[in-house]
Amino acid sequence: TMVEAPALPSLPRVVKATIVKENKKTKTGIGFKKKDQAIVINKISEGSLFGGTDLQVGYECLSVNGQTIRDPKHALKIVMDSIGEVTLIACSGGPRPQGTAVTIVKKKQGDYKPGLWFRPLNKVLVRISDIDESGPFANTSIR
Repeated sequence: TMVEAPALPSLPRVVKATIVKENKKTKTGIGFKKKDQAIVINKISEGSLFGGTDLQVGYECLSVNGQTIRDPKHALKIVMDSIGEVTLIACSGGPRPQGTAVTIVKKKQGDYKPGLWFRPLNKVLVRISDIDESGPFANTSIR
């Protein structure tokens, strides 16, 4: 008798989209809303600047122009106030599976040691077992 393994949760992927605004009045065609504890994209107008990117409605907005997003109005203000390049980093997959986290750190020049240690959870997933308090992830939301 064959027993099927339980389905693994689909893991999110990080999507980076950059558009160029000529001025503050340039329409970008994107909207945000708060859903559970996340800020998600709730509108992308067809034919808009963001409409030509890999972003999709339902993706979680992680940052706009390097600023972490915790409020939909804050995200929209950054987009509207920007002139030139606007870079949005988002996480696909709708609500993240329970127990997962996404964080962004900037890699410094030279030798790079992330200071993260992992242990296997099963054949596919791993869990962070330790974080170096002097590493780049020490002051993030990962715990």
